[in-house]
Amino acid sequence: MLALARWQPKKTQLFPSEITFWVRVLGVPMEFKTSPTFESIGDALGRTVSVDLDNSRVQVVVDAFQQLCFETTVDFKGGEFYAINIIYI
Repeated sequence: MLALARWQPKKTQLFPSEITFWVRVLGVPMEFKTSPTFESIGDALGRTVSVDLDNSRVQVVVDAFQQLCFETTVDFKGGEFYAINIIYI
């Protein structure tokens, strides 16, 4: 998403600073496809609003002034890290 605004020396209250996305999460092992897992991933990205386990996605509200995360590693089991991909839809 791209938002353009006239430059001002301070952030204005009128500029949208939060954006809601559905985020598809790929790479979560089947045994960890639970609401708490997706809520935890959503909370790491922003504020979790909803979880859709059938489509492996979570709805989050993110800060428009922060960079979006597209991939990361997650420790689901003690010491076993899995690469997950994040697709904003």
